Amino acid sequence: MARELPNLLALRAFEAAGRHLSFTRAAEELFLTQGAISRHVRGLEDELGVKLFHRRARSMELTPQGAAYLSTVRQAFDLLASGSRQVRAARAQIRLKVALTASFAANWLLPRLSRFTAAHPEIGIDFEPSVQIIDLSAEGIDAAIRYGGGSWPGLDATALMSEEVFPVCSPALLAKGPPLEEVADLVHHNLLLSGPRSDWEGWAAAADLDLQSVPRQTMLYDYNLVLQAALDGMGVALGRRILVEERLRSGELVQPLVQSLRNAMGYYLVTLPARRGDKSIDTFRNWLLDEAASLPAADA
Repeated sequence: MARELPNLLALRAFEAAGRHLSFTRAAEELFLTQGAISRHVRGLEDELGVKLFHRRARSMELTPQGAAYLSTVRQAFDLLASGSRQVRAARAQIRLKVALTASFAANWLLPRLSRFTAAHPEIGIDFEPSVQIIDLSAEGIDAAIRYGGGSWPGLDATALMSEEVFPVCSPALLAKGPPLEEVADLVHHNLLLSGPRSDWEGWAAAADLDLQSVPRQTMLYDYNLVLQAALDGMGVALGRRILVEERLRSGELVQPLVQSLRNAMGYYLVTLPARRGDKSIDTFRNWLLDEAASLPAADA
């Protein structure tokens, strides 16, 4: 059985005119003439058999029947718009599976990700957090964000950000002592490590510190745990500026020593050569590069 539905153009003209209480403004919104709006509304009134507007010399108002019908029409249009958005999203959204460390995700990427989803709703991101290097092909990973020197055989690597490292700790640790005013004072503190001591070795060599002379060192393996331990006043962490900048700005962490090291390590987006030219990966890569370029000069 055919549905008895009014002409859609007439409904759009009525809805716009009823919302603005003006044929002129409705015409401007719909890129029609005022006369066309008037004809559509009159045709709708004839079809329904009721007056929808009281027309006066310099104004117009909805009749009671027109006000009730406008509410119904607007609800129908809202429902159509919502359904259309859902259909478009379901049809168009592509999901990228990205491997990365939990520390980079929590401290840098996630606070910015809403900007990506707002700009590219057609691309969804699924995270695969891991401290281990994942085989992209075997695990079905589309891309990975890795911290390293930039060379991973068999993969394409795009440099995102270089890194600067330096000791960080909580203000409470400094307040309760012992002092931490020069490099040699580190021997009186607990060093917080996220892996083999190599994460401290480069900075220590540049600062002329013998790590063997620091008796207390705690291995936590995960950088998020290292940062939390530093926040809790358990010791001194090696801060990666990219990951600690917000906490330095807030005062949750402080940089007690001026010695810092811009090392050869950095963050890279790595992908399989077979995915070259993939539009969704290219879009994500370009967004990452834009975000990295917007960092303060000390961070990028």
